[in-house]
Amino acid sequence: MFWYDYIINAFRSHRQFKVVGALSRKLSGNRVELIVKDILEDVRLIPNPDALAFEVAIKTSSRAADAYFIATVKLTNSILITNDKIM
Repeated sequence: MFWYDYIINAFRSHRQFKVVGALSRKLSGNRVELIVKDILEDVRLIPNPDALAFEVAIKTSSRAADAYFIATVKLTNSILITNDKIM
């Protein structure tokens, strides 16, 4: 996973402050602000899918990450494309 993917994933799960704090330890405040603004232009925040992911995991016996992927797809009415043989 690339650093940018980590930041996007953290924003999707509503942990903006954790990401901002981590970036601020390495970068100037102005740079952090630019990165955050750039990310927020490209990312649509959704509600935390914990409850739905729990239901998916029970029904499908899937791994936790897969349950979250499936729950997110359901919440956003998206299509999940994967090359993961286990999933």
